[in-house]
Amino acid sequence: MNKLLQSLLAFVTLFAVVFAQREQKDDFLVSMNKEIMRNGGAQRSTEYLSFDVVFPKGKEADSRKFVSGEQTEVVVGVTNKAKQATGVYAIGGYFAYSSNTSKPIHEIQQTRVNVRLEPKQQTSLPLRFNPEMEAQELILVVNVDYFDSDEAPLRVVAFEGPVQIIPSDFIFDLSGLSVLAAFGAFVYYGGKYLISVYFPTAAASTNSTSSSGASSATAAAAKKVKLTSAELKAEAAKKKEELDDEWIPEHLKKTAKKK
Repeated sequence: MNKLLQSLLAFVTLFAVVFAQREQKDDFLVSMNKEIMRNGGAQRSTEYLSFDVVFPKGKEADSRKFVSGEQTEVVVGVTNKAKQATGVYAIGGYFAYSSNTSKPIHEIQQTRVNVRLEPKQQTSLPLRFNPEMEAQELILVVNVDYFDSDEAPLRVVAFEGPVQIIPSDFIFDLSGLSVLAAFGAFVYYGGKYLISVYFPTAAASTNSTSSSGASSATAAAAKKVKLTSAELKAEAAKKKEELDDEWIPEHLKKTAKKK
């Protein structure tokens, strides 16, 4: 019993320590954010850092499409351009309307990174988020927080550009249709092959019926063509006889009839 109580006490103590550390980190970010706001907010550029943002699907045309309610990330490549070491301590961002990109409509939680970059050194910072929003076109803003040479906290916009939020049912695209088409062809030809192997009599009967039906239809068509041709010849001869009869004088016609 005493061991159980000791284990429970140790677990509670560990949880309290972890929770306190988390609160301390949150307090640090809150404090730094206030300091950044006092320094004028996010900067559009900086002489300390340069950035390169990679989206989930790389450089494809639809790389800036995010599925609503699906966990995703963008990766920000950071290079230290300064002549001295620069400390990067957080990454965050938000979504906004194009009419007012400085006003967030959906915040992306900040992530502590605590990276020290030497001159010309590079690193990659992932920004993970879940865009639980209606399907629409928005502006994504990604911010990186760092310390300058005087150890003052600053914020710079690493990326700002249009993105698209799409519903989850939009995932069924042309690739899905091509898979279905391939599956349908596989089922059709596979079934045909199985029937020919395991039921050869039925397959032969089916083919024989199809062939005899085709032959009967061909013979009927040929017969019809023959009859039609004979009728046309008879009609042509009749018309010719009538035409020639018109040139015979009436008294000769009567003589011919008497004979």
